Amino acid sequence: MGIIGLGEGLRFVRQKTPAVIKAHEKKLCKQLCEQLSDIDKIKFYEADQKKVPILSFNIGDIPSAEIASYLSEKGFALRGGLQCAAVTHTTLGTIEQGTVRFSPSAFSTPQQVTALSRTIKIFAANN
Repeated sequence: MGIIGLGEGLRFVRQKTPAVIKAHEKKLCKQLCEQLSDIDKIKFYEADQKKVPILSFNIGDIPSAEIASYLSEKGFALRGGLQCAAVTHTTLGTIEQGTVRFSPSAFSTPQQVTALSRTIKIFAANN
């Protein structure tokens, strides 16, 4: 079953193409950034978009794990903390707080990103 699953995954990537998948994910990162740009206490840490479409952020001094936990309770799977990248967080100055990481997939939708941004805005307004 594992080999069949791997084969289907490869077939999907070949059909969509890595460039199309990356463009889709990059567009969703941009969408989230734009939808949250009006929150004064949010700070973004954007990855090198040439390499990987990821958007990390913090809301004020709130621990990233607390934000990620809240979002998880609301049905969103974002990771909070150091994401196995302590050196990067040292460079960013986020070694104590970590960040919340949004990393969309080929299956993520603009509607899901809008729902996520609404949920983040509620959290930010109440904290």
